[in-house]
Amino acid sequence: MPDRTKPEFVTNPEPIDLVYTWVDGADSVHREMVANYGITKKQRNPERFRDFFDLLKYSLRSLELYAPWINHVHLVTARPQVPMWLNLDSDRVSIHFHDEIIPADYLPTFSSRTIESYLHMIPHLSEKFIYMNDDFLFGSPIQRSDFFTKNGQMKIYGTLMGETLKMVKDDIFYDLTSKLQHLPRLINKKIYCQMEKDWERKLSVTRSHKFRSRGDVIPHTLYRYFALSQFGDECYAPSLSHYRKLYSFHKIMNDLNEEQKKLWELTKRKPKFICFNDDQKENPNQQVVGLIQEFLESNYSDKSSFEN
Repeated sequence: MPDRTKPEFVTNPEPIDLVYTWVDGADSVHREMVANYGITKKQRNPERFRDFFDLLKYSLRSLELYAPWINHVHLVTARPQVPMWLNLDSDRVSIHFHDEIIPADYLPTFSSRTIESYLHMIPHLSEKFIYMNDDFLFGSPIQRSDFFTKNGQMKIYGTLMGETLKMVKDDIFYDLTSKLQHLPRLINKKIYCQMEKDWERKLSVTRSHKFRSRGDVIPHTLYRYFALSQFGDECYAPSLSHYRKLYSFHKIMNDLNEEQKKLWELTKRKPKFICFNDDQKENPNQQVVGLIQEFLESNYSDKSSFEN
C-alpha cells in the first residue's frame, strides 16, 4: 500500500507555477503613500497591509513541505519591496514588480483587484498556475489531483452551485461567497486572457480605483464563473461540501481562549488549505499574536530553500 501521508512526487507532464501577491505593510514609504492616497478610514485600514507573522515565509515552507511538485514561484510586489529573508539566489523564485506588468496609468495601486487582473502578464509564467495570497498555507500533502480531475479538467473551487449559478454583479457574488474566497486558485492563462477581453470595460473601471471599491470586478471571483460558463468542458466545480472538507478559514481575533480552541481544532483536523485572516482591528492582542507565531513556528519549523 502506498504511504498516503507523504507528498506526491511526480514528473509533471505540464509544469504548474505558483503566484503570490505580497506587500510589506511595515515599509515607511508604503505607509506614507497609503496615508496620502487613502481618503477613508477603510482605505487606510492597517489590516489590509500589515503582517505580524511573516506569513509568506511560512507559506513557502508549507509549499516545500506539502507541495514539492510546484514548478516555480512568482512573487508580485511593489518596487522596491523584497522580503529581507528571501533567498534571491534560488532558481525557483522570481520577483515581479507592479510596474513590470501593470500600465503606469494605474500605478501606484493599493488594490488587490487591480493587481490580480494583470497576473497573466507575468513573464515566463506557466500556462496553468496556482494563485495564492501570502496568508494562504498548505496544511497537509497536496497532489495535482487536488486541482485536476482524472480526465484533466481544472477544479474550480468556491462556487455555491457550480455552473448553474448565473453571473449578474460581481460585488453581489462576493457578499454571497466571501468565505469561499480564501484558498489557492488554479488559473488557465488562456481563459484569463479571454475574460479580460470580454470584461474590458468593467475591468478598466476597477483598475482605475487606487483602493478596493464597491462595485469592482473581483478578478478571481469572476474567473470562476467565467471559466465554468464559457469553458465548461475544461472545468469541474467540486461540491460545496467537498470543498469545505479541504480548507479552513481562520479569522484571527483578539479572544485568546477562542484562538487557542481554534488552533487546537486546526491541528487535529489538518486541512489541505488554510487561510490566516487578520481581524484584530486597531489594537491587536499581543498574546494572540504570540500564540499564532508559536503555532506557525511549531508546525512549519524547517527552514525552506526560499530563505537566506
